[in-house]
Order: sequence, then structure tokens, then C-alpha cells
Amino acid sequence: MLEWHYSVTHTETKEKFILASDETNNFYLIPFKHKELNEVIIPFENPKNLDLLKDLNQYTHYKGNVYTTFFTALHIDTNEKFVIYTKEEDQLHSIYWARPYDMFHNYKTLKDGTRVKRFTLIESK
Repeated sequence: MLEWHYSVTHTETKEKFILASDETNNFYLIPFKHKELNEVIIPFENPKNLDLLKDLNQYTHYKGNVYTTFFTALHIDTNEKFVIYTKEEDQLHSIYWARPYDMFHNYKTLKDGTRVKRFTLIESK
């Protein structure tokens, strides 16, 4: 059984997920529209403080904002790996984002054809 923690939004598709974990702190993204959602997870009354979890790192986005990553989570249906992250002002409102792992750690081609790293590590904790 998985425990529910937060809602998370896919950065590209804006699809909503429930972020859940198992007893060994493996994290999963479950689409809100998942047909067996009520059978898969249980509500968690005191969500875990994400700051205390795994991979706290800070990255600069190519547009200049600073983001904190927490950990990776697997999509429960596809097993696709996602990075769970937020920027400081979003975290104050419990707003968390999910971006496919490969997209997070890859390059973005700008309109002028320049290729830049989407996120650049600035601090590792």
C-alpha cells in the first residue's frame, strides 16, 4: 500500500498526479484519473517534510530561476522516471513539479538555435 503526500503537476502536459511513497521511501506518481486510485493509496495525514528526503540539490533553470530538487519518482503505469522539484516561492504553497528525468538533465534548443542546459547544478547538499 502506498501513502499519499502531495499533488504534483507535470511541467509539460500540466497533468495532475498524486505523489505517494512506499514503506522504503520509493516515490511514485499516480495520475489523478488512475482507475484504481482508491485501491492503491491511503491518505497520509501528516505529509513527510520533503526537505528531509533524498537528493536536495539546487539548480538554475536556463531562464534564471533557482529550483530545489527532492528525489526521483516513477510513474506508476509507465515506470518513466521523473524529477520532483520546486522553486522557493512555490514550496511555501506546497506546489511541486514533475519533469521527465531525461528532459530535466538534458539540453533545450532556444528559438535562435542555441543549445543550453535546461538546469545547471549550483549546489549539492
